[in-house]
Amino acid sequence: QHWTTNLLCELAQIVSQVISTIDCRLVVIGGQTSQAIIKVSSARAIVLREEFEPGIPVSELIINQQKRIPMLTKSGNFGDAYTLARIHLNFRGNLC
Repeated sequence: QHWTTNLLCELAQIVSQVISTIDCRLVVIGGQTSQAIIKVSSARAIVLREEFEPGIPVSELIINQQKRIPMLTKSGNFGDAYTLARIHLNFRGNLC
């Protein structure tokens, strides 16, 4: 499991670099992945904005006064066979 933790840290660092340079929206699958990205992003706050579907929140990471990043988070084992397809259809523009 040590390599998994290292991989999550590496992924979170990459995402943090991307979101610091471009405006985009995040779709994050998995609770551990979400936690790692939030931690590395230095977000000051996370504000719940809406539910994409029941149990799938769309939040806003507040990095600073000028930088706010919409982020959909989905538990890794949540949803039906078409959940990811619906997310893709609705969020395909400006995804990181």
